[in-house]
Amino acid sequence: MNRIRTAEEEQEYRRKQQHETRLLNETLKGRWDQVLPGLIPGLDLAVERGHQHHITCPFHGGVNDFRIFQDFADTGGAICSCGKWTDGWALLMHARRCTFFEAKKMLVEALGGRFDASNLPVRYVKVKDPDEVARKDAFNKKIVQQIWGDALPLTDDRSAPVRRWFYNRQLHEVRGPLNVLRCHPALEYFTERQVTHTGPAMVAMMSDINGRTCGLHRTWITNDGRKANVESVRRLTSSISTHPIEGSAVKFDTEPHPVLMIGEGIESSLAARAIAGYPTWSALNQNQMTKVEVPDYVQAVIVWADRDHNGVGQTAAAELVARLRKAGKKAVCVIPPFAPAPGEKTVDWNDVLRSLGLEEARKLPIVLQVLEPLRASLN
Repeated sequence: MNRIRTAEEEQEYRRKQQHETRLLNETLKGRWDQVLPGLIPGLDLAVERGHQHHITCPFHGGVNDFRIFQDFADTGGAICSCGKWTDGWALLMHARRCTFFEAKKMLVEALGGRFDASNLPVRYVKVKDPDEVARKDAFNKKIVQQIWGDALPLTDDRSAPVRRWFYNRQLHEVRGPLNVLRCHPALEYFTERQVTHTGPAMVAMMSDINGRTCGLHRTWITNDGRKANVESVRRLTSSISTHPIEGSAVKFDTEPHPVLMIGEGIESSLAARAIAGYPTWSALNQNQMTKVEVPDYVQAVIVWADRDHNGVGQTAAAELVARLRKAGKKAVCVIPPFAPAPGEKTVDWNDVLRSLGLEEARKLPIVLQVLEPLRASLN
């Protein structure tokens, strides 16, 4: 029979555990990409491809669904439609279905039974060649300029596929010129550097806090406004080192206003815009949602979250709200009133609009509870 530890022994045990965990974190920072692939089957491909590329999820098998974070070597974080893991501990515990202490044991064993990196291969950090970085930036800028230059304003007759795309999603009250959205009549889709599809696409411009273009988001569609038959309907262009995508957004409205609304996907954000009527941005995905940079003139932010079955969308929205409040802004999160249907992963605000209709969506208690006090404070 195990003897129960005294209070002093328990305190000493906890101190030891905390000390070991702290040593592990210090050792693994900058080395998660060396250690985790040996513990999580399939992760090696994600590390090899890098943070800008999606791979088939090693957990649920979603094609082009999983990617590591840009700072993966330091944090071990990754994201997928099936979850978001902010650090290597969370990723390992999810992958191996284990407890924190079991994950700790695996990590120590991977380090050769030590709490330092003396048993790991010597790591030679490759210094980026400035000329190579400049060449890649020039190439990526050219791609962005070419795609955007070939795309057409939504008012053009040839942009009918995007207008039908909106119509099919009951986005009938899309106001204004929406200069950040265009329709490319015949955008090439690449698979392993080979063109495997050419067709219409909705192209969205992403810009940072200073208004600089950071990249383009592309959604391949059909002529009748439905999802194209391609592996990954939505893709981002490669980033430019001087204009990182982190913190940027698709900004439907840029005129200064004390209220700003931020949604996740383009269609969900446009639905929120139709429901509430305030200036709106789209963060595009959960990871971007947490990092959007908001102008100083904005006093209050309404975050229109996705309601995911695994809670990822809600968590991302909550992180943004917490960061904005810490910065001294009023911020609140609005979550769809119903959960995903069986077999579905998420419900966004476009789903709410399509299910209830615009007028009923405007009358939702959760919407009125946020909008009515806000409108009163602005009058």
